[in-house]
Amino acid sequence: MSDVDRSTASLRFIGEDLDPNELSKRLEFLPSEETAYPIIKTKKGNITVWSVSCCESDLNELGKKIETLLSWFTYDITVWKEISGKYRGEIFCGLFLDGWNRGFELSTELLRKLSDRNLLIGFDIYSPTDTWNVKD
Repeated sequence: MSDVDRSTASLRFIGEDLDPNELSKRLEFLPSEETAYPIIKTKKGNITVWSVSCCESDLNELGKKIETLLSWFTYDITVWKEISGKYRGEIFCGLFLDGWNRGFELSTELLRKLSDRNLLIGFDIYSPTDTWNVKD
């Protein structure tokens, strides 16, 4: 199985009354030049989205990107569970394919880390439009 051609990974928390600065403090996340101050304050009604993206331009496999992303934050599982108990927490992945037959695997160790932190994982998959077989 070949890995997807390109991928992105983001950690997102979504919820009412979410304070992005407080969330960064609790997760022990200090924005760096690499992360380009990733707090997104988007209000839609009373919902706020906090998002940090990782390694969008590199060619590492998706599992390594997610591992890198998680390494930027506290290892204290209690903090993660408190936050994910209050807000929707997820790893959001964009997968970009240059052909039809691509795939990937996530290790059991990584899946355990996501489960321990009570994080969902979602995938948006994009195939090349020139390969679509569209009939009138």
